[in-house]
Amino acid sequence: MGYSILHFGHYSEPYFYEGNDRYRNLTYLPFVEQIRLSLGCNFAINSDSGSGICLGAYGFPQISLLIKNAPNHT
Repeated sequence: MGYSILHFGHYSEPYFYEGNDRYRNLTYLPFVEQIRLSLGCNFAINSDSGSGICLGAYGFPQISLLIKNAPNHT
């Protein structure tokens, strides 16, 4: 079974799987481009963030993790 892990989000987020050929960090892309690419995936796992809300507006299948935002989170 083939799969890829595409990491979208803020550019300051750490890499999760350095050295894994199935992992691609795409946090450097503009927000709208990240949403466009996300919609080409089978599903998403994300937090209760702006991108999760945007994907939900398209009825995209996702698992949303509810988090307590960190201090100074913008």
